[in-house]
Amino acid sequence: MCEMGQQLEDCLQRLDQFQQRAILMAYYYGSSREEIADHFETPINTVKSWLRRGLVRLQQCLQS
Repeated sequence: MCEMGQQLEDCLQRLDQFQQRAILMAYYYGSSREEIADHFETPINTVKSWLRRGLVRLQQCLQS
């Protein structure tokens, strides 16, 4: 795995379990927010928060 790929993997591992899974579902597997909400049986606004906060944390981690 390239250095950037390893850094991304390390940063993903630092996220909350729900943030990590939601980000992978959305950006790796292409699931919609509605599909993620159905999968976790949680409100869509919660999924939006997981994604938003997770992406911010991921960005901060990758910049350090």
